[in-house]
Amino acid sequence: MASTTPSDRLGSLRFLRGYALNSYEKRVHSIRRGFQDILQGPLLLAVLLLTSCVEDSASVSAPDIPELDPLARDSFLMRNPEIREDLLQQLEIHGIEYWINSNASIGFYVRDTKEVDRLANEAIGVYISLQ
Repeated sequence: MASTTPSDRLGSLRFLRGYALNSYEKRVHSIRRGFQDILQGPLLLAVLLLTSCVEDSASVSAPDIPELDPLARDSFLMRNPEIREDLLQQLEIHGIEYWINSNASIGFYVRDTKEVDRLANEAIGVYISLQ
């Protein structure tokens, strides 16, 4: 059995007392940190609200949309042969001018974009419903 001398016990008591102080200090620090965290959120929110709620005196005008060039061209590539044939038939039926480019894409005038989009969506929808 190992005997402990009074100096060994005193050293271990100092260690325990130091550990207790460190533990207490850590607890006090974590409590302070908790209060800081609790106050930090609402303070940050208040600052953001105060800085973002500034009234802008200048009014915003609508952006100027330039007139479309009637001869501007666009194109798209339709790889599915069934949808492509149906779309080409519909373009022909509706009198929309189109052409086939060298890369096999379908070209059309930008002024017809809405109608081409509508017809392409319908052709895709019909294809999906038949599958």
